[in-house]
Amino acid sequence: AFAIGLIAASFFIILSPTSSFVPIVDPAFEHRMYLALAPLCALAVLGTHEALSKWAATRSAAARLAPSFAIGLVGIALLALGGRTIARNRDYATAERLWRSTLEIEPANPRAHLALGAVLLRQERHDEAIALYRGALEKDPRFVAGHYGMAQVLNALKRYDEALTHAEQAVKLDPKYPEANTVKGVLLTKLGRLDEAAAAFRRALELDNSHSEAHFYLACIYDEQRNIDAAIHHYRETLRIRPEHADALRQLADLLVKVNEPAEAIPLYRRNLFYAGESLRVLNGLANALSFTDRIEASIPYYERALALAPDEASVHFNYANTLARLGRWKDAIPHYEATLRIRPELVPAQQALARAQAALNAAASMPASAPADQAP
Repeated sequence: AFAIGLIAASFFIILSPTSSFVPIVDPAFEHRMYLALAPLCALAVLGTHEALSKWAATRSAAARLAPSFAIGLVGIALLALGGRTIARNRDYATAERLWRSTLEIEPANPRAHLALGAVLLRQERHDEAIALYRGALEKDPRFVAGHYGMAQVLNALKRYDEALTHAEQAVKLDPKYPEANTVKGVLLTKLGRLDEAAAAFRRALELDNSHSEAHFYLACIYDEQRNIDAAIHHYRETLRIRPEHADALRQLADLLVKVNEPAEAIPLYRRNLFYAGESLRVLNGLANALSFTDRIEASIPYYERALALAPDEASVHFNYANTLARLGRWKDAIPHYEATLRIRPELVPAQQALARAQAALNAAASMPASAPADQAP
């Protein structure tokens, strides 16, 4: 009896950390039962074995049938459990199917609504996502996740005023919801209400200082307002939390170049290329940063890769021409100055640089050839 009680108690002991100290509200967390069920399975097997042994000991016929009966019980258990496993694995086949099955079990589950809505949003199935959240809000107008999810979908559709209404309602219903404050800030930013947006992001960070998107968008606002130190701080915080955040890498690098810190920008541009692939802005920025730090030869391949992506980008032609001119490669620089002026004929610095390059090339051409080393002057 003591052994049976101990085995039964072990089920609750193993399960208790995820049931009481750290409660888990999502029914999709059935994997926490795997280890806890092991003692009960052992108890069931041992109990069945004991019952069959006693039955076989009382009757000779039972002794002959006991092995077959045991095999039959095992077969039934395997079929039943295997069938249930196959059925459950179908739920895990796709994210959409998993979250729909979760909502069938628990229709008011906030995480399932948000996760399913995110799946639909990624697939640009906006009407279905709106219907999902609208249905949830019709049942419960105070459903915070429904308002938050609706704000995200309407934001994707650029229906910013409607989205803001839902974001504000989510914040009103749950003032300590950092994600709702963040999406509210994003929408206010897109509506040009930057001071209100900054306040929303700061509130989100008061609630959760590890919220990378709140740091990022707040950095963008400070960047636009030329609050350089604050912008750099929040870009760095974004990257501390999410080192692969491509937009933060690029924008912090651009800002560091603007404040004459190109050496710090170079590794950020390189990391952006690693995570996000080649883009005109990053290739041009990296080339400029290398050129500004006198790594001129190293900058040339990046200018060329940038021009391969955008042959008609005047700024790249101009920057590349200036770099070639610094190397004294006037003949190579002139076509890029000319390309700059074909695209932007009003650009005075390019006009002046082209004139200097042509003059330098003409001066070099008019100089007499140097005498051979073995010939007296």
